Amino acid sequence: MSNSYTDLDTPQLPGVSLNFDTLRKKAEFKTGIPVFVGFGKLIDSDLHQKNQLPWRRITAWQQFDKYIDIRHNSITAQSFLRHAVRGFFENGGECCVVLPITASSYTAEALGEPFLEASKNHDPAKNKRGWVEDIEDIDLVCVPDLMMAEFSHLKTTVIKVQQQILDHCKKMGDRFAILDTFPLHVASDIDAVKNHRFQIPSAMGAIYFPWLSVYRLNPQLSRDLNPTAMDFFHASSKTKDQYFVPPCGHIAGVYARTDAKAGVFKAPANEVVEGVFDLQWPQPLSQAEQANLTAVGVNYFKASLSRGIRVWGARTLSNHEYDRYIPTRRLFLTLSRWIDKNMRDLIFEANQPSMWLRIKHRLESYCYELFQKGALHGVSPEEAYFVKCDRELNADVTREAGQVICEVGLAATAPAEFIVVRITQSVSGSTIADLTYH
Repeated sequence: MSNSYTDLDTPQLPGVSLNFDTLRKKAEFKTGIPVFVGFGKLIDSDLHQKNQLPWRRITAWQQFDKYIDIRHNSITAQSFLRHAVRGFFENGGECCVVLPITASSYTAEALGEPFLEASKNHDPAKNKRGWVEDIEDIDLVCVPDLMMAEFSHLKTTVIKVQQQILDHCKKMGDRFAILDTFPLHVASDIDAVKNHRFQIPSAMGAIYFPWLSVYRLNPQLSRDLNPTAMDFFHASSKTKDQYFVPPCGHIAGVYARTDAKAGVFKAPANEVVEGVFDLQWPQPLSQAEQANLTAVGVNYFKASLSRGIRVWGARTLSNHEYDRYIPTRRLFLTLSRWIDKNMRDLIFEANQPSMWLRIKHRLESYCYELFQKGALHGVSPEEAYFVKCDRELNADVTREAGQVICEVGLAATAPAEFIVVRITQSVSGSTIADLTYH
């Protein structure tokens, strides 16, 4: 759209005429925003009220108790949701979404239901399926209550739900799951931890070990609510006001802090984990155990008197070498989000070379910004990235299907060694194919 310096209906005099083109404003978005799914209920909320959503977006830890109640029965009183959200904000998080689940029966399956594909014409007030899919502007997924004492010993069920979470992230194409290992009483040796990891191979998430010791947030709640279930949380704790929690919330905060300091291309590793006093492991990991965990893609914590408790490792759950690192995967997930927000205005334009050129220019501009920020390897743009959107990719059959295809290659690990992604755009949105290595 052009804003003319003079009125277009006024005859123009010979000479210079100024026309100012309004530049398209880029859609901005933040990274490091998780959704926390756990047991509880919204306070003073009626899901049948018009436009009422079953989740809350909060920007400070103090808002949690204003919106979420986890104390309304003996089961939800054991929830890790509150600790996870506090750990997120303690470690640098700025914004998150909390999705409390109220269930007729509190099971691991109930936590997995919001991640399942929504049924047609689903009503959020009546059906949990598809809830997480409906949440916008999140890029991390955490489900701390999967490890509640009621069912953390049900390994097969918990792993099934973790796979549902990973499948959800893959379907959405712009989210990354932060998963927890089992507590010490369920997985008491390194082999058990490794076996857990082997059952959920995926580039769409990472897993962390072991659990973390924190101060209890609700010491006024009697442990007599369910003493058998709660006892193992206090095993080896120095006081009854400390207990062990799954680490996903604290790690989500580390992701957010690292993103804010550098970007998604910076590994969330060798970072201090705040608000933590001890690890739920009987002795420090040996060098051999550390190497063993790293080799299979289990990220772990190291405790040091001089350096505090730090997260060590930045591996995904993928078995593919080029997709093994968290920064690489999140870089491409963020690219997917950028495309979705910055290409929407082109979907109804004529599918012809002029549009391909516009797409190419926009993607090259974004890639150049990544190059300038240090996200890509190489001394020149040519070594760091390439963008292709031409007739070779967009044959007649593709155009007749209402699709536009382009390829983006990013040197995320080494100069001129490109990890390539194919992007397909249509009226229904953008989809990104699995990464390939060139």
